[in-house]
Amino acid sequence: MVVLSDPPAFRKKGTIEIEDLVIPRDLHFYQGDTMLMVSYLNHGVVCWDLATGDTLWQIEPRHDHSGHSAFSPSGKWIAVFNLSSGIDIYSVQDQRRIKTLPINLDQNNNVPMQIAFVKGGKEILSGAHYGALRIWDVESGNPVQRLGHKGRFRSDSAPYEG
Repeated sequence: MVVLSDPPAFRKKGTIEIEDLVIPRDLHFYQGDTMLMVSYLNHGVVCWDLATGDTLWQIEPRHDHSGHSAFSPSGKWIAVFNLSSGIDIYSVQDQRRIKTLPINLDQNNNVPMQIAFVKGGKEILSGAHYGALRIWDVESGNPVQRLGHKGRFRSDSAPYEG
């Protein structure tokens, strides 16, 4: 049995060390189920070798906290809802941020929302705590469609597998 160690913590510039509490948000198997990518609330995204338990790479979060993540069907990208300004899309190959899909978020009333790659990975479906839903074109970063709600609503999320 392989045991994964806690992910390394990052120090934020000008602040005290990020919370040490390890809170996984999503799991994604990669490379024929030999690797596991885990997105964490406070520790970014970590890719583990499942045979050895070694950390292969880690994406440092751009903001203090990350919400849910989605892994593209092509294996090229991982998208992370960043709980501050929207969705960050990273290259899995070199772990660099490709772009941010901006969402106006109230950081005092924000909840981690599910995101999903749809239409074969060409678009991303996302929501926000105030009820708005958006579909984004991944390549251009432009919104394709925006849906909203009138009146009262409850903000819940569920994973999309498709």
